[in-house]
Amino acid sequence: MVNDLLNMASKLGNPNDYYDGFRIRTGFVPDNILAVLHNKEKGFVSNVNNCDYHHRFILIVPIIGIGKLGLGEEIFDLFPGNGIVVFPYEIHYYPHLSEDCEWLYITFETQDSNVINPLKNSPRILNENINSLLQNFLSTYHDCKNGTDTVLHLSQLIKNVIESMIELPLSKIESTDQSHVSKTDDIISKVNQYVQDNIQHAITIFELSKHLSISQSYLSAVFRKQYGLTLGQYVLKLKIDFATKLLLTTDNKIIEIAPKCGFESPISFSRAFKKTMLVTPKQYRINARNKTLTTN
Repeated sequence: MVNDLLNMASKLGNPNDYYDGFRIRTGFVPDNILAVLHNKEKGFVSNVNNCDYHHRFILIVPIIGIGKLGLGEEIFDLFPGNGIVVFPYEIHYYPHLSEDCEWLYITFETQDSNVINPLKNSPRILNENINSLLQNFLSTYHDCKNGTDTVLHLSQLIKNVIESMIELPLSKIESTDQSHVSKTDDIISKVNQYVQDNIQHAITIFELSKHLSISQSYLSAVFRKQYGLTLGQYVLKLKIDFATKLLLTTDNKIIEIAPKCGFESPISFSRAFKKTMLVTPKQYRINARNKTLTTN
């Protein structure tokens, strides 16, 4: 055994640089991966008034049924045989779904999203290779839940899916402009976009009403009617969601996260976070990391 080891080691030779070896490159590495099957009874947000808005990538693969996906100002037709990636903080909803919809959702995070950019607002026609990769992914996902496979393998599989999709042709069904969206829908969509662009600032009703050129009373009435929330509560919800992303994906301290989410101090941030999430920011991060370690 010693001789075998020595023989293999003797073939190594001298490196050109004693400080430059084989590295683990960061790049596109899907992490914190979740998969779920959605149907019309659960998981779909049916209109722009109740749009989704969060920090994760979502790969949507229709298995059964057809529908329309609203992304910002565009609407895409989705059906078995094509798929699309929703990017973080893209406002998305479903203006139409057939009754029999069964769609696969794979959500994930990554530190480097440059490789995925060609898929933004770009549905692709899926081929047999993608279908095979997705089946392998789901099999591995079940194995990870049972503790018989690794998250690293799972990450590699979803990476293969995404990179293969980039090489596929665009879906032939063109997107349609969202010209039929009502005035209320348009207001809510613009508020979402404004908050996304100014998340690090303290956003007031006066500021939003001025930006949208409508009265404060009308703007407040829109959100109270659609959500049963004040506009301030709605903006806070978006800020807290952004804060959860920073807690999960960075090592930023609470004192650093607070101003990035538009809070005046760590104390006001922690108070608002706990009121919304029922735990402090620190405990939220600890709970998430402990869960990740348990899963791995």
